[in-house]
Amino acid sequence: DIFMSAPSSQYVDLMADNFFKIHDDTLMADEPYYTNILTVHDSIHQFEKMSGLAGVGHLTQISDGEEPAESNPKQKYDKTYTMLTYSIISRLTHNGMADDTTGLLAQVPKMQAESAIKTLETLVAAIFDRSQNTSYLGADGKVLCATDHPRMDGGTFSNRPTVNSDLGYTVLESAVTDFESTVDDYGDAAMLIPKMLLIHQANRFMAA
Repeated sequence: DIFMSAPSSQYVDLMADNFFKIHDDTLMADEPYYTNILTVHDSIHQFEKMSGLAGVGHLTQISDGEEPAESNPKQKYDKTYTMLTYSIISRLTHNGMADDTTGLLAQVPKMQAESAIKTLETLVAAIFDRSQNTSYLGADGKVLCATDHPRMDGGTFSNRPTVNSDLGYTVLESAVTDFESTVDDYGDAAMLIPKMLLIHQANRFMAA
């Protein structure tokens, strides 16, 4: 392959001295939001595997000398994650850098860092975009937003309304109630307390 650097002719405005301002049209936010939403793990491996384990059920009342009921942990589903690499390169000529009267070309590394943030934010958003897309199934063979995630006791979990609903007071109220009514793999209360409401920006004022 032959790699060509971008010559000065591609940035004629940056070489001119009759512009009052050349705007740097990049990301306004310096820090990504995705770490506020998801737990992020580092890895140096090409593949990573995760699994789950259901604990034990409720204690049962027994009589004196009676053998207690047996309840052992149960292994759940395995999930293998394949690591992907994302990259970008910018090639500028020495003359182009020297002729730039604005200093913007010297900020290309900063622009690349902002590009990395935008890429990460887009990848995180894709999780929600794909949450009901059957091309993206979880370890249990279900989409993220499903009403029938299987439990170890033969029951099912639900993490969306039976019918998709627009955000509203009664819908949010029902969602909080559903969260707090969630049970574990043995049908016991899971004690889930919702802490965050993720919304589309169009729902900002409804959420408020």
